[in-house]
Amino acid sequence: MASASADAAAGDTILVKYGLYLVTDDLGLNGNRCLGSDDGTHTSWDTALPDSSQCIIAADATCRVMTITGSAVTAATTLRGFTLSGGDATSEGDPSNGYGGGLDINGGADPIVERCRMTGNLPGIPSTAGTRPAASCPAGSTSASCGPGASAGCASWC
Repeated sequence: MASASADAAAGDTILVKYGLYLVTDDLGLNGNRCLGSDDGTHTSWDTALPDSSQCIIAADATCRVMTITGSAVTAATTLRGFTLSGGDATSEGDPSNGYGGGLDINGGADPIVERCRMTGNLPGIPSTAGTRPAASCPAGSTSASCGPGASAGCASWC
C-alpha cells in the first residue's frame, strides 16, 4: 500500500483487496488520491465494495497507522473502507505528540474519511481535519460516532 500510494499521481484511485496489512511505519497521504478497500473483483471507485471489517491496516504499536497531511490534500482525497488499529502516536519520539494514533490529519489537509473504523489506537486525543469535525470519545466511553475526520484511541466508526 505504501508504494502504491507513493507511486500514484494526484487524482489516482487505489483499490486495496480485503486482507490484513501490517505496517511498521505510518502510511502517508500528502496529495489528492482515493484509497479504498474492495473484494478484488472491481476495477473502479464507483463499483468497489468498501468493507472496513474485511480490510485492516494494523500497526505494530511502534508508529501511527496513517497520516494525511498538507494543504494540497482537499476533499478530492478519500479514505474509504478500512479498519485502522494498533497505532501509537506517542511512540514516534515525542511524548507530547498525542494526536491520531490511528489517523492523524494535519497541516491543513481536508480529506473525506468514510466507512472507516479506528480501534485499539493510542492515545485517545482526536486529530483535527481542517474545518471538518473530528470524532472523539465521550468521557468514560469507548465508542463515538463520527463524520469525516479521525479519532485515535477509541473505537469509532466514520
